[in-house]
Amino acid sequence: MNRVQSSLELLRIMAIKFSEEADKLNENLEQKETIKTKQHDWSNRLAVFSLGSNGSRKVNSEEVMAKRLGIMRTKAGKFRQDSYDQNDKFAINKIQKYLLKNNFIIEEKDQEDFDIDIIANKDGLKYRIEAEVKNTFFTDLDSFPFNTVSFLGRKKKYSNEGLFYYFLLCKKNNSFLYCTSDTIYQEKYKEIKEVNTIHRFGTDVFYRVPKELCNFRTF
Repeated sequence: MNRVQSSLELLRIMAIKFSEEADKLNENLEQKETIKTKQHDWSNRLAVFSLGSNGSRKVNSEEVMAKRLGIMRTKAGKFRQDSYDQNDKFAINKIQKYLLKNNFIIEEKDQEDFDIDIIANKDGLKYRIEAEVKNTFFTDLDSFPFNTVSFLGRKKKYSNEGLFYYFLLCKKNNSFLYCTSDTIYQEKYKEIKEVNTIHRFGTDVFYRVPKELCNFRTF
């Protein structure tokens, strides 16, 4: 074997070795990527677990359902645009029609300003109104299924500018109830609660007022 042939044979052997090393490197990289993918998958799975009171793990079913439905969960007490569009607009429009029918003058808003929902005037008096939809079915005081009516604590900020009327509408019929802010926002009615739904999670504040202190009406 001459010198040229020897050099070619050496290059061939080196090429084989380089090819083998490259295959091993690719294999290691694939294994690392697989491990990384599995770790990411398990981290997502563990994210839906929480610790029970006895230290055991339990599945947060609401979080799992929210992920499956593609719903973005928000902290309790925070504004949700989707909830506003689906419920609050309905309530506001319904109450405005009711007020106009009863000769109130509505102060118009050019856009949502995250302030009190409705400002209406009649006989020289100004009425500030907050509107909300209630999923509970009721027609009057006796048919309301609970002893107390729950009002959102985050709406208390509107009372800084004076008294307002808090309306809750039954979306399934033409019934509604209302209560004044000075009646609602008393410490004796305050309740701090942990919320865990497909839409909200965390600590929220409610005021549970005896239903006898609320006014029940129909449109």
